[in-house]
Amino acid sequence: MKYVLLIVRNLGRNRRRAGLAIASLAVPFFLLTALQTALDSMDQLVGRTVASPRLVVFNRMGLLFDIPLKPAAELARVPGVVAVCSADGFIGTFRSPRDVLPVTAIEIEPFKRVWHEWRLGEEHDRAFRSDRTGCVMDRKLAGRLGLTVGERLVIRGTVVPIDLELTLRGLLDGWLDPYGFFMHRSYLETVLRKEGYTTDFWLLVDRVQSVPAIRSEVQALFASSGWDVTVEEEKAFFATFLSMAGNVQKLVAAVGAMVVVLVLLIASNFIAMSVRERTSEIALMKALGFPGRTILALVLAEAGLLGLVGGFLGCWGGYAAFGNQAVQELTREYSVLFRTPGPAALLWSLLAPVVGMLAGLVPAVRAARRSVVDGLRKVA
Repeated sequence: MKYVLLIVRNLGRNRRRAGLAIASLAVPFFLLTALQTALDSMDQLVGRTVASPRLVVFNRMGLLFDIPLKPAAELARVPGVVAVCSADGFIGTFRSPRDVLPVTAIEIEPFKRVWHEWRLGEEHDRAFRSDRTGCVMDRKLAGRLGLTVGERLVIRGTVVPIDLELTLRGLLDGWLDPYGFFMHRSYLETVLRKEGYTTDFWLLVDRVQSVPAIRSEVQALFASSGWDVTVEEEKAFFATFLSMAGNVQKLVAAVGAMVVVLVLLIASNFIAMSVRERTSEIALMKALGFPGRTILALVLAEAGLLGLVGGFLGCWGGYAAFGNQAVQELTREYSVLFRTPGPAALLWSLLAPVVGMLAGLVPAVRAARRSVVDGLRKVA
């Protein structure tokens, strides 16, 4: 503890340079927090889908192509299938082209049997059932859009050029998908003038071990009527959506590695300049009897303190920013990737001193090894 004041004073000797170094470190640590939060959020979205085994059935050509509704009754009789529901997707915009909202048209009872995560209050449930043009959505999504129950909204189709006039009748709590937005299938069929078809089926199965047999039987069932379908597990289905933008994990990891290198360069440069200015002082400390290991520890502690301050400001600044409503409005549909910044901020704020000490390792070793004679000859 007797060296703490010395370390702090050395770090703040040139306040302007120290301030610039800390600010330069705070920005990369802010970015690291954002990248780690995005990765964690994607893992959570995929990981939450394994609570119960579900399969999705859709046209092999993609989700934009329909499959017939007629096999629904036969799907329910497949051994191992507990419940079946259809889900018809509609993609549109709300208020501005930037507010892209995927809407899912459902039949309430079959959907609830497959998706036990459905949490809708009794009053909202009655209102939704009684209004053919009613809709429900995730509570956080409604908050982001500034919508309240009873408010009317118009969804303008992007793939199909039609408008859906809906009334918000309820808010879902704790839905798996933060974009959860549902309407009645009957209304969508009327507007699209399309009956007897859907974009996909969801099957709740009794256990994971039944999946291979169910997959084969479902594919054979549709093939017998001339339809080629894909049957995927829920986790794989959502992982496919994430991979549509490329290998996101590897991309984020590569960017994160470059940011860490940037942090090392910034901190190393600051510590090297600070040590170089104090060469004569360090030599004098050695002449007074301070061993090389003490000099090494002091310089490393200074580098660690620099990393700690910069990391704290960057990481917890990111935590505060991502929880801000204005930032969520700015990021719009991408705000789901920054909903849980706490673990990432904690992780990188704990690693920040370690990164700082790694950056200060070379200047510290040089300072510890420099002889007293060479140090006293140096004029800072």
